[in-house]
Amino acid sequence: MIKFHQPYQLHLSQKYIQDVLNRGRTEGDGAYTKRCQRWLESHLGLKNVLMMTSGSHSLECACQCLELEPNDEVIVPSYNFPSAANAVLYAGGRVVFSEVELTYLTLDPEKIEEKITPRTKGILVTHYGGFLADMKKIMAIARRYHLQVIEDSAQSFLNPTQRDPETIGDYICYSFHGTKDVVSGEGGALYVKEIEKFQRAKCLRQKGTNREAFLQGDVAFYEWVDLGSSYSPSEILMALLWGQLALAQDIVEKNRGIFQMYQQFFEGKKSRLLTFSREDEYHQTNGHTFYLIFNEPNIAQKFKAYMMEQGIDVRTHFVPLGQSKMAETSAKILPYTSIEEKKLGKCLIRLPVYPDLNSASIEKIIKACEVFLEGEHDFNYYTDVQ
Repeated sequence: MIKFHQPYQLHLSQKYIQDVLNRGRTEGDGAYTKRCQRWLESHLGLKNVLMMTSGSHSLECACQCLELEPNDEVIVPSYNFPSAANAVLYAGGRVVFSEVELTYLTLDPEKIEEKITPRTKGILVTHYGGFLADMKKIMAIARRYHLQVIEDSAQSFLNPTQRDPETIGDYICYSFHGTKDVVSGEGGALYVKEIEKFQRAKCLRQKGTNREAFLQGDVAFYEWVDLGSSYSPSEILMALLWGQLALAQDIVEKNRGIFQMYQQFFEGKKSRLLTFSREDEYHQTNGHTFYLIFNEPNIAQKFKAYMMEQGIDVRTHFVPLGQSKMAETSAKILPYTSIEEKKLGKCLIRLPVYPDLNSASIEKIIKACEVFLEGEHDFNYYTDVQ
């Protein structure tokens, strides 16, 4: 079976993990946490970065910094992972779902303003599949209405797009979950633009205490000063991440190479397909995901069954949050319907992309796709698969 995903060269982190064990200090905010933080600030060109226990916790911390009142609203794309909406609800706000545009599956700037009310306090943008949303337009809207912007960059780490400072949100959340490209098993990071919000995030991260200020000698006592949780990752996780960061650019380049091979093949092969992942000179990807969107759900299901029979693990992705059970039952989620996104949730299939995917496997994947798309098989053999 060709795997759908596989982390890259984890064994290279063994010496760093062993170093943590030899030091005997496994809790957070040690030497490897500081190394990873400095690496991110340097390579992302950002200050005020905090290492976190997960991408989800990064989102939760960012939403806490919004200081939401009970009826305050945050606009969130519905085609999304639950962590985004959960973070708003945990912070006490209300979720207002909005649409994604159907080219890159990121928040559609043209649909945002119709969702803004006097209660709107923020916009949570999810960069899908390795691409960036149109942050120039989104930030212009946010500044016009005095809204804070949180970027969920779990899937777009090291996207090669050059960004102007004015297109960068107030918060950027990263994930190093084992399903991502650069991994620490569990783990994440949070960038905070404003220094006052950054200071609050540090308290939230350290159980609501002023531990950071105490360690820096700014206060005489280490005490409880705010709400908070434990968002500081273990040194063992950070040691694993340190080894991965050394490979980060190589991982992105290899993934982008596989993405480009897929794109080259699918150009001109649109039978049975509505669209597929593609980049151009204005929209670049880090290669995290390559997806196909079929015309009909039953064709997508038959394609998945066929590929699995060929020994190729392919995956669907999000069930749109607006059509979820939670959206039906929570009074904190405003009513939402999008026929297009409901179809998207059933018609999208992702192909394998990871650095160790060799040329023979890529050739097999492309050949299997070709056979299916050209109809050289009795696809009535495959029953619908949920």
